[in-house]
Amino acid sequence: MRNKHFIFWILLSLFIVGCGEQTRDPALDQMWDSTVEIFDSLSAVEQAGFLTTFRPTAESSAENNLSGNELSERLAFIAELDAELRRRKK
Repeated sequence: MRNKHFIFWILLSLFIVGCGEQTRDPALDQMWDSTVEIFDSLSAVEQAGFLTTFRPTAESSAENNLSGNELSERLAFIAELDAELRRRKK
Protein backbone atom coordinates (compact mmCIF):
# COMPACT_ATOMS: atom_id res chain seq x y z
CA MET A 1 0.00 0.00 0.00
CA ARG A 2 2.71 2.50 0.94
CA ASN A 3 4.65 1.71 -2.23
CA LYS A 4 1.62 2.47 -4.38
CA HIS A 5 1.07 5.77 -2.60
CA PHE A 6 4.75 6.63 -2.90
CA ILE A 7 4.73 5.88 -6.62
CA PHE A 8 1.62 7.98 -7.06
CA TRP A 9 3.13 10.97 -5.23
CA ILE A 10 6.23 10.74 -7.41
CA LEU A 11 4.04 10.74 -10.51
CA LEU A 12 2.01 13.62 -9.14
CA SER A 13 5.18 15.61 -8.45
CA LEU A 14 6.43 15.00 -11.97
CA PHE A 15 3.04 15.99 -13.30
CA ILE A 16 2.89 19.26 -11.38
CA VAL A 17 6.52 20.35 -11.69
CA GLY A 18 7.82 18.54 -14.75
CA CYS A 19 5.01 19.40 -17.10
CA GLY A 20 4.64 23.02 -16.06
CA GLU A 21 5.05 24.55 -19.50
CA GLN A 22 2.88 22.09 -21.37
CA THR A 23 -0.82 21.81 -21.99
CA ARG A 24 -2.72 18.58 -22.58
CA ASP A 25 -0.05 16.78 -24.53
CA PRO A 26 1.23 13.20 -24.58
CA ALA A 27 3.01 13.69 -21.22
CA LEU A 28 -0.26 14.64 -19.54
CA ASP A 29 -2.05 11.80 -21.24
CA GLN A 30 0.60 9.44 -19.87
CA MET A 31 0.18 10.97 -16.41
CA TRP A 32 -3.58 10.44 -16.69
CA ASP A 33 -3.12 6.81 -17.71
CA SER A 34 -0.55 6.12 -14.97
CA THR A 35 -2.70 7.70 -12.27
CA VAL A 36 -5.78 5.75 -13.34
CA GLU A 37 -3.78 2.52 -13.47
CA ILE A 38 -2.42 3.03 -9.96
CA PHE A 39 -5.83 4.09 -8.65
CA ASP A 40 -7.50 1.00 -10.11
CA SER A 41 -4.98 -1.23 -8.34
CA LEU A 42 -5.88 0.19 -4.90
CA SER A 43 -8.42 -1.42 -2.58
CA ALA A 44 -11.74 0.34 -1.94
CA VAL A 45 -10.45 1.65 1.39
CA GLU A 46 -7.23 2.93 -0.19
CA GLN A 47 -9.19 4.56 -3.00
CA ALA A 48 -11.37 6.41 -0.49
CA GLY A 49 -8.30 7.72 1.33
CA PHE A 50 -6.65 8.66 -1.92
CA LEU A 51 -9.68 10.63 -3.10
CA THR A 52 -9.74 12.54 0.17
CA THR A 53 -6.29 13.99 -0.46
CA PHE A 54 -5.76 13.89 -4.23
CA ARG A 55 -7.49 17.03 -5.46
CA PRO A 56 -6.56 19.38 -2.60
CA THR A 57 -2.92 18.27 -2.77
CA ALA A 58 -2.71 18.44 -6.55
CA GLU A 59 -4.37 21.87 -6.67
CA SER A 60 -2.10 23.21 -3.94
CA SER A 61 0.99 21.98 -5.77
CA ALA A 62 -0.21 23.50 -9.02
CA GLU A 63 -0.94 26.84 -7.37
CA ASN A 64 2.54 26.89 -5.84
CA ASN A 65 4.32 26.05 -9.11
CA LEU A 66 2.27 27.48 -11.96
CA SER A 67 0.55 30.73 -12.89
CA GLY A 68 -1.70 32.24 -15.52
CA ASN A 69 -3.03 30.02 -18.28
CA GLU A 70 -0.83 27.12 -17.22
CA LEU A 71 -2.42 27.16 -13.79
CA SER A 72 -5.95 27.40 -15.18
CA GLU A 73 -5.35 24.54 -17.58
CA ARG A 74 -3.75 22.38 -14.90
CA LEU A 75 -6.59 23.00 -12.44
CA ALA A 76 -9.08 21.99 -15.14
CA PHE A 77 -7.04 18.85 -15.81
CA ILE A 78 -6.95 18.01 -12.10
CA ALA A 79 -10.73 18.47 -11.87
CA GLU A 80 -11.27 16.18 -14.88
CA LEU A 81 -8.94 13.54 -13.46
CA ASP A 82 -10.62 13.74 -10.05
CA ALA A 83 -14.02 13.24 -11.67
CA GLU A 84 -12.71 10.23 -13.60
CA LEU A 85 -11.24 8.68 -10.47
CA ARG A 86 -14.49 9.19 -8.56
CA ARG A 87 -16.35 7.54 -11.43
CA ARG A 88 -14.01 4.53 -11.25
CA LYS A 89 -14.16 4.18 -7.46
CA LYS A 90 -14.88 0.63 -6.26
